[in-house]
Amino acid sequence: MLFKRVRLSRGKGLLTVKGSTFTVHERGGRFSTGFLSARELDLFHDIRFRELPGDLVVASLEGPPTPPFNEGPRLMFVIERGRIACQISFSSFEWKTLLKQEEYFKELKRRLDLKGYAAGLDRYGGSLSLYLELSPPPNQYIGQFVSEIRETVGEVNFWANSEEERLEGEAARLINQLTRFNGGELAKALGLGGVTRWIVAALTNEQIAYLVLNSAPLEIPREVAQEILRRHQLDAESVTSPLSRLGLVRGGAEPTASKVGRRIAEMLARALRLELKPPRRRPSLTDRHFAFGCLNHVIKNFYAYAVQRSPRIRKRPKSKAKLRIFVEEKLKRDLTFVHLAIIMGIQTNQLPPIEFIEREVDKLVEMGLISKNLKLRPYGVAIARLLKSYCRRLKLIPPTAAQPQLAKIWSWKNFSKTRTPRELSREYRRRKGEWWLA
Repeated sequence: MLFKRVRLSRGKGLLTVKGSTFTVHERGGRFSTGFLSARELDLFHDIRFRELPGDLVVASLEGPPTPPFNEGPRLMFVIERGRIACQISFSSFEWKTLLKQEEYFKELKRRLDLKGYAAGLDRYGGSLSLYLELSPPPNQYIGQFVSEIRETVGEVNFWANSEEERLEGEAARLINQLTRFNGGELAKALGLGGVTRWIVAALTNEQIAYLVLNSAPLEIPREVAQEILRRHQLDAESVTSPLSRLGLVRGGAEPTASKVGRRIAEMLARALRLELKPPRRRPSLTDRHFAFGCLNHVIKNFYAYAVQRSPRIRKRPKSKAKLRIFVEEKLKRDLTFVHLAIIMGIQTNQLPPIEFIEREVDKLVEMGLISKNLKLRPYGVAIARLLKSYCRRLKLIPPTAAQPQLAKIWSWKNFSKTRTPRELSREYRRRKGEWWLA
């Protein structure tokens, strides 16, 4: 009578539950059903725990309750006569929603705790799961616990979908706010000048959104910002590669913002919170193309200019070959607009604080364009002259006596307070230490 509704035929390897038969497998003296479906597990709904054979293990793996969230979660139950355990997890390691998985499982754990289930969180790689286990009274129905857990997951899924809709709305408003203006319009509306003007004016709407979402302090979680970037394909190479050339991000599998990039991103984020009106006149093509024009002008003309100016290089084929390698492997690959702005800052006696440009200065020293004392070396002088001629060609400076105008063009004042290269070199050497100067 005890096992009338649940019969285990150990010799045949069969389990009969209210007329339905399942194959069981013996392992270590215990018989397991394998994974049953949710419908098959429902056969045990009105069966008490004491009705289960002592050596039987019932296992179930089922999909998400209605409504699903992020295509899940899935529930795995393991039921024995004196024990029920459940693991709740998502089958995909890629979390596709704006709501963080930590927030989802935090809410799920809170609701289960309120119902008396002591649940714990596990992390495997980048994926979280929730695990709970309890020893129920023998006379309790199996379905009571299974149904309660399912209902709780369904409630949390409903809450999570509501939160997702709210976050989607915030994301749409944020993207709309970030892409209202391109860089040229922002530079003109904010009245920017100097280096900051050229950098901001070169940015597209997508690049502004990428910089702000990736680098500036936001009111939304960083994971949400990264998901917005992914969804709108703002992290594509077509967006990040120009930012790398400007010197605002450092390239790689996961580009990271430079300190100059973070500073610009913070400025843009503050500006976009204002009720800015589009400028009446469209930004000039000079503003829009100046930064990349400078880079292209230097890279295109550096070899010919250096050969023309140096009799030693001109007369020695080996020196010419080394110079060509330098242009191909250093200038074309590593030179950025921020590097050019630092070179011209040394030329015009104005630089931002060293904490913003230390890594860029390191790179210029390594490339041999400037000295450790922040003075221009011969190749750095050549770049400064090329940039001066480019500014003259654009009619930004007069043919002669151009130093005041040149200083205005390459000013860092909108970016931060400026210091002289001599002042900065002392701080730079102090930060590096005596070993570095040897």
